[in-house]
Amino acid sequence: MDSKKIEILKMIQNLRDKNISIEFETLEKEGCERGLIRAMIGERLIKFKGIFSLANEGEKALRDYLLIDSSNKKEKKEKIIFDNDILNKIVEGELNINSFKDKFEFYATHIQTDQFSRCKDKNKRAKLTLAFSSINPTIVSTESFVLGTSRLGFSKLGDGEKLENLRKGNSKHTEDALIGEVAINNSFILITNDKLLKKRVNQEGGKAINLEEFKEMLK
Repeated sequence: MDSKKIEILKMIQNLRDKNISIEFETLEKEGCERGLIRAMIGERLIKFKGIFSLANEGEKALRDYLLIDSSNKKEKKEKIIFDNDILNKIVEGELNINSFKDKFEFYATHIQTDQFSRCKDKNKRAKLTLAFSSINPTIVSTESFVLGTSRLGFSKLGDGEKLENLRKGNSKHTEDALIGEVAINNSFILITNDKLLKKRVNQEGGKAINLEEFKEMLK
């Protein structure tokens, strides 16, 4: 149904709930067009007997809309991407996966898997792999391709502007910058304890928070 009609139905119902008499002038003051109001009367969405109220069809339409709207709000989840230092904290017991895994949508790039696969401690590498699998992130491509770091099929050919702003010419920061760029371009919340990366992502218009701030989100 047309959003303007839904707004009128909501307005009439809200005013009725407050025991406010609703006349043509009342709705017009709220920006409702008289022609649209008359059309809704003809469609039997609303009725007018000195004052306005919802007709049966209007009540049903509003009820259906509110049910769908409520369902959509419940399904909407924040989109999260973890820096690998947070995966380390999970393995070290500072963050329980069960406390958050059903509350957000999780994303990752090949960078995270490359990083923990290089861990020399076999036992810790296995734990990192299990933690990553438990979170079950959706794998997305990096927004830029960097020779020697990026993987074909898992990277895009971007203009590199944000990437350079994030790594500031320091190749040691390339992997972090690639993760940060993905977070910014896709409106993911980056969780990282890297103060420099957090600062630069926020400066570039993204949203990055540290582990303690993420824990606050869970409360």
